[in-house]
Amino acid sequence: MRIAVLYSGGVDSTYLAARLAEDPEVKEIHLLTIQNGYSITSFAKKNIQILTKNPKISHHTLNVKKEWHELQRWNLRYKKSRSIKKMCLGCRLLMNKAAAEYCNHNNIKYATEGINKEQSYNPDQGKDFVTAVNYIYREVGIKPIEFKVLYHNKTLKEKTKYLKQHGYNLNGFIRLPGTRGVFLFNQSFCVIGNLMYPFWYFGRIDHKKYLEDAAKKLTKNTKRLEINEKN
Repeated sequence: MRIAVLYSGGVDSTYLAARLAEDPEVKEIHLLTIQNGYSITSFAKKNIQILTKNPKISHHTLNVKKEWHELQRWNLRYKKSRSIKKMCLGCRLLMNKAAAEYCNHNNIKYATEGINKEQSYNPDQGKDFVTAVNYIYREVGIKPIEFKVLYHNKTLKEKTKYLKQHGYNLNGFIRLPGTRGVFLFNQSFCVIGNLMYPFWYFGRIDHKKYLEDAAKKLTKNTKRLEINEKN
């Protein structure tokens, strides 16, 4: 099996890549870091170096800055929601669209990302989000890509223990009220997302409807994204 993994540098995507590398049925793992303006951290880069020592694993950066700006202009015109969360939900869908196009370009049949049960309080971890992502993978490109949700029930504590035992860098743990916590120095830093996080729950939004509409908007006019050289 050849599979693409959306890679942010955080615990979930690092754990996902490391565990997939142990699976004898997995022959190639393509780590995809989606560049939409945020920066991947130095600690994440160290983990990429550890991961890519395995000959199964390669790392690639996809540039979606132009489409990101187009998406946010569409979000501003989207009158069915006043919530800032649509910026983050749409961005996450755009990342999956980029991954779907990469998969089609490289004849990869499977893709995944670090969705987990512990963060089910966020709409980008729930079934409506997965439904929208599946729609994107079906609609983008020549043939459908199968999106897999893997290791969904593993807790942050379990993932952290495994990664530390295997020599991965995890730094800067913080936990905001009502969340499971995050290793701040590993997770890719999104300026807008972090600034807007405290306001996520203001405003009304029908997440299901927004996710459906955003997925359709993103797949309406598909085009090849810029694929940079692998790191």
